[in-house]
Amino acid sequence: MYAEKDIAPVTLNMASLPRKIVRISRVLLDQFLAEIRLADDFVRWNRRRNHIMEGIIRKRSHDYIEVDLNGKTALLTKRNWVQKEMFLYEPGRVLFFHIYSVTLNNDNLSIVLSRRSKLLPQLLLKSHLPMYRFYCRKRFPGEKSRIVTDAPIRDSKIIEVRDRVSRELSGEILEMRNSDGFNK
Repeated sequence: MYAEKDIAPVTLNMASLPRKIVRISRVLLDQFLAEIRLADDFVRWNRRRNHIMEGIIRKRSHDYIEVDLNGKTALLTKRNWVQKEMFLYEPGRVLFFHIYSVTLNNDNLSIVLSRRSKLLPQLLLKSHLPMYRFYCRKRFPGEKSRIVTDAPIRDSKIIEVRDRVSRELSGEILEMRNSDGFNK
């Protein structure tokens, strides 16, 4: 037994309906499915916010760069790039990017990236050394980052990873220090 506002499944044979209703129903169903796909995309990409991802630079203009993230186009705006890295921002170049923000406006999913973010050095280090914690206290993009960690900073593996991340950041100096209790 159904109450007045209950949802009840209904089966319709579309062939038995007038053509005009079938045509309108198909349009509405296509719109509904497109909205569901867009909402699913937003949820999937929003989970990646504040993470890093490798992307391929596709196009560069004077105030933004289009980046391909596994088939999805994202933007690196001028305020989020590092001036000393301008020579790297060429089509075809593969770089790591911080997924800075994900927004859904009308029918458009917008992903904004950053190479300037304070989180980028710590996320890159964490991607190579997931067993340790890293916190970037201060960053001067393209110059120097001050990072606090619980990793043994004099260990050869840690030094190797630090140098690799430094190269990824165009030679940015990664000043690493240990902290008792890892206080932020």
